[in-house]
Amino acid sequence: MRLIHILIFPVLALIILSARPAGLSRTHKGNDTLHHLYTAGIGGALIGGLYDGIYPYGALKQHGDFGLGAPALLDGELIILNGRIYQTQHTGKTFEVNDKQLASFAMVNYFHPSIKITPNKAMDKAALFHLLDSVLTNVNGMYAIHISGTFSMLKTRAFPPVKEHQHTPLADMLSLQHFFTYNSAQGDLVGYRLPVFMDNTNISGYHFHFLSAQKNEGGHMIDLLTDHIQIEIDVLDSYNVQVPATSDYEHFDFKKNREEDIKSVERGGKAGAQTQGGKIDTMTVYRDKIDQLDKQIVQLLGERMEAARAIGTYKMVHKIGVVQSNRFNDVLQRAIAEGKQLGLSEEFIKELYEDVHAESVHQQEALKQ
Repeated sequence: MRLIHILIFPVLALIILSARPAGLSRTHKGNDTLHHLYTAGIGGALIGGLYDGIYPYGALKQHGDFGLGAPALLDGELIILNGRIYQTQHTGKTFEVNDKQLASFAMVNYFHPSIKITPNKAMDKAALFHLLDSVLTNVNGMYAIHISGTFSMLKTRAFPPVKEHQHTPLADMLSLQHFFTYNSAQGDLVGYRLPVFMDNTNISGYHFHFLSAQKNEGGHMIDLLTDHIQIEIDVLDSYNVQVPATSDYEHFDFKKNREEDIKSVERGGKAGAQTQGGKIDTMTVYRDKIDQLDKQIVQLLGERMEAARAIGTYKMVHKIGVVQSNRFNDVLQRAIAEGKQLGLSEEFIKELYEDVHAESVHQQEALKQ
């Protein structure tokens, strides 16, 4: 009989859908046990620089319909959702992969959640992890976590590809990461919280990859601000590791302590880039966003001046004066009205457009020289 428990917290509703009494036989799907984590490759080896493809995507699907990983030669990130595998490349391009292609590392399981959480407030990453920690009280437990819904902001990253047999440690390639910031994003986070004793075979702590609802954006989750989300959790109870039978694995130094490298790769930067709490600095995320918007503003201004020069050429040919006061006034009034709807003052819009107009006139006058 399914056991249903409902717990009400100040900030969430938690529903435990089912529980399995100790000793009850577990259901199998193929050769895999439900609530079982299958790992192809070793996390510490990936962190240490083993990026060659070792396991076909089609074979991974025989062990789970949910998970994450890294593609062969490291071009981006992998996410497995609803039995389909997607790759986000370093360019941001995201697509479903061919079953014959290879992964360099992957973790998968058949996802059967026993816990559902519906938070009723927005959270940053630190608050989200604190919430999860309050529910996942077994510090040595293994949990597969699916978060779906909308996000006010979500920042991801992807690494560029490496050459075959290139073994540069991942922590030494952090400067090559490509970051992507998605605003008002809708989609899925697929991830795990794994215990410390799995830190070399896998990666302990929280680890999430993102896939947009349109399946055209994704990457390794660096930071976020949630909007309306639902959290589903599958409590795992066993795992195994498929160790590649390659020369690189046979000679790899697993004795080296890569704890700091793993942390740096997971959070997307060295410790110096973090706050004292060890979390991604949300201020940095917003400044990155501002930098991207500023770049777009300059590009748009350049395009506007290009259009102004084209109009200037037309005016010269047809002997029309450069300054058309009525036209500028119409443009200005429309901008003031639109600006008010966005919380921008009339004074600011007027000064901005007068400067833009002055530069447009200058660009057109220059054509006469």
